[in-house]
Amino acid sequence: MREFENLALWKNSLGKHVIDESEKKALDDLRTNLDTFRKRAATLTEGIRAQFPQLTVHDVTHLDALWETADLIAGSKYDLNPAEAFVFGGAVLLHDAAHCFEAYEGGQTGVRETTQWKDEFAVARQRMPTHRLGDVEKEADFAAIRVLHAHAAERLAIASWKDGDGDPLFLIESFALRKAYGEIIGTIAASHHWSIERVASLPQQLNSPPDLPASWRVNPMKIACLLRCADAAHIDERRAPDFLRALFRRSGVSADHWTAQNYLNRADVDQLSDGKDVLLITSNQSFEKSEASAWWVAFDALQLIDREIRSANQLLRNSSNQTSNLEFAIKSVKGAEAPELASNYIKTRGWTPCAAKLHVSNVQGLVRELGGEKLYGAGQPLAVVLRELLQNARDAIAARQFTESGVRGKITVRVLKSDGTKTVVQVEDNGVGMSKRVLTGPFLDFGTSFWTSDLVKDEWPGLRSSKQEMVGQFGIGFYSVFMVASAVTVTSKRYDRGLVDATSLEFPNGVTLRPTLSNSRSAQFSSQVSTLVCLELEQQDLLDKAMEIPSGVLNVAKSNLQLKQYIAIIAAGLDTDVYLQEGDSTPLLAHKAIHRDMLKDEIELWARNLFDWKSEELVATQSVLNELYGRLRCLFDRGGRLKGIAALVTNFESTGHGIQTVGGLAQTVTPNGQKSFLGFMDTRPASAKREPDQNSLYDTIDIEAWLTCQIKLLSDAGIQPLDWAKACYSIASLGGDPLPKLHVLFWIGAEARVVDAQQLLELLKTRGIAIYGSTLGDVADTHHKNRSFRGMPTFVALNNGRFNSLAMEEGQPTDNSSMLSCLYRLASAQGICIVREVLKGAADGMFGKVDVHIFTIAD
Repeated sequence: MREFENLALWKNSLGKHVIDESEKKALDDLRTNLDTFRKRAATLTEGIRAQFPQLTVHDVTHLDALWETADLIAGSKYDLNPAEAFVFGGAVLLHDAAHCFEAYEGGQTGVRETTQWKDEFAVARQRMPTHRLGDVEKEADFAAIRVLHAHAAERLAIASWKDGDGDPLFLIESFALRKAYGEIIGTIAASHHWSIERVASLPQQLNSPPDLPASWRVNPMKIACLLRCADAAHIDERRAPDFLRALFRRSGVSADHWTAQNYLNRADVDQLSDGKDVLLITSNQSFEKSEASAWWVAFDALQLIDREIRSANQLLRNSSNQTSNLEFAIKSVKGAEAPELASNYIKTRGWTPCAAKLHVSNVQGLVRELGGEKLYGAGQPLAVVLRELLQNARDAIAARQFTESGVRGKITVRVLKSDGTKTVVQVEDNGVGMSKRVLTGPFLDFGTSFWTSDLVKDEWPGLRSSKQEMVGQFGIGFYSVFMVASAVTVTSKRYDRGLVDATSLEFPNGVTLRPTLSNSRSAQFSSQVSTLVCLELEQQDLLDKAMEIPSGVLNVAKSNLQLKQYIAIIAAGLDTDVYLQEGDSTPLLAHKAIHRDMLKDEIELWARNLFDWKSEELVATQSVLNELYGRLRCLFDRGGRLKGIAALVTNFESTGHGIQTVGGLAQTVTPNGQKSFLGFMDTRPASAKREPDQNSLYDTIDIEAWLTCQIKLLSDAGIQPLDWAKACYSIASLGGDPLPKLHVLFWIGAEARVVDAQQLLELLKTRGIAIYGSTLGDVADTHHKNRSFRGMPTFVALNNGRFNSLAMEEGQPTDNSSMLSCLYRLASAQGICIVREVLKGAADGMFGKVDVHIFTIAD
């Protein structure tokens, strides 16, 4: 007789003695099939330890022990008929059986073909970038099995395997019992990973099949509650025995789980509790200070058991009637209320657990204090808010395009009048939308991005492992709205749900820890909309008003532009259409989605929309702009994704037409952009402020291919040597190599002359060259009125930038994009050794004495 057959739960159900022959036969049939079921499940679960040794024990000893914990929690007089006991026993056997590859069609290969495995592999690869591929795959195997096992258990009771003769072999041998209970056993087994709210959806009565007594009705909800509580409560040392703990070296979280369970005795009824309704768990030895993390695992387990018992009893209480009490005998777990109480039973040595946690007591104040430039970067607050909301909308659309191909993304910015002093700004999109649990979960969790959370794998399987790039990374963007808004409402629904599923979060008084949740929605929220963010602004009316943009240049007036242009600049590189609707007017296309197959006319129209608004003081001549528009070409990353549209600048007549974006969005609206190119280039964010990371431009974009194209176009156009000299500055500022088209301006005697690479090398060999240093660092000075230094050919710095770098290490230039690096490489190619001499304070600069760097060849 097995140990669990001595328990009241067994004796009063499958083990009870009956006189009626038909009942006796039915009982024998149930017991025989459950015994066969157990033996076959034991064979299936034997592979778990070999495949995933980091798991605590999940073999048949764990399965048998759940009868014990169920008996303890339910109580000796709990009503469980034989059919219910069979279903419970079957669910016990299956609930963890899918922790091995044999439980899946195709084995390990089959698991690795699932969407869940691919998502977990993407997460593991991101977390373990330097690990071997095999290690990353094993990590993904474990994570995927943990995700899949509960759902996979659902089909195991009716699944078959082939025996040696090729005949089907089932876990439940009897066809009649498999037909009657196989499906519900699988469902209950899977339910141990459900929320208690979902467990409530299980039926409360399943009638018996013809071969069993009619009174042996099964209550699936009751059995599911018993399984989840029994499983949670089996945390003693039998799940982490000493021998196995020593045999398998574990680390990190897995080691903590093994230590925690290895130190615990089996659960028991607290004999001092008045109603004998409290579960007590004690340790067999004390946790040392070095084992504190394992102690907290044990305490978390106590709280989990307590929650499961309380929530299950609440559900069963609500389902009970006057003739049937479904509640369990155990009502709570001793010490689960606080770590200080738990330490009386789960002992520690040399330290004392306490409830102290690192937390932010005033999140409201934190968001307010860190708002503005400190958190979101410098610039106009409205631009920051629009940028963040457009980013959220764009990511939602990208996610939907993954789930539903062919969808045309659309974002609408709507500006309305609220009253005489307020403006209402709405941003809506047709992306994936948010379910209630997303809207009240990651969306409100400051610092948590939904796109990198575990919830995204559940809501949108496959998205994490897809090629869709999400701009949002930091989980702070939404909070930017409180920089400008006095009231905020967010309404959303999943795109595949109806309007009745829309949920609204209202912040009526700005940032607050207690927003209002409701099912209401505004009139603008149509069935074609997934998410609508509504901001009430405490500022002047934006309708039909020009936006004032500071020039960023001394003595140059501010620029004025309409809101449509303002949005176009923020969305410069966005791959989604953005519309603007002002008041009751017809929505206008402010930005047309960019894509890799844009025609030349489309590109030029896009550029004019961005750059034809600047003030006269900042804009280049129209002929120069037209020439640049004609050279606009797409930039791609090494994966072929569009990362920019730009033309290399060969003049300095404007303060800058280059927009560096992050995720296609400009950090702010300014006419004083990058001087090296006209257009936009996308890069990674340097920080949560989302300012572009200048150092990652080369990592993000295949600049070399684009530069090669630009140089060819300029060569075909036959540009002048001085324009090539200016182009070298632009090439260098983008991290390119100016050497192939090197042109440099020099003072030679009283004449300013542009020399090419070979002429530069000849000057070095015959006369040497001089470069005025700067008081601001290891760069050539651009702020002096000197010409030739002592009659030597002297470098003229046309602009600021990397081309002027004079930084040296071990006798070699450190910046390969500098003119000096080009010179040294030219000399090296001919076996020439350059000698550098620095004359300290040898010349007058605008801000004081400057050094002069003399370069000659060695004798």
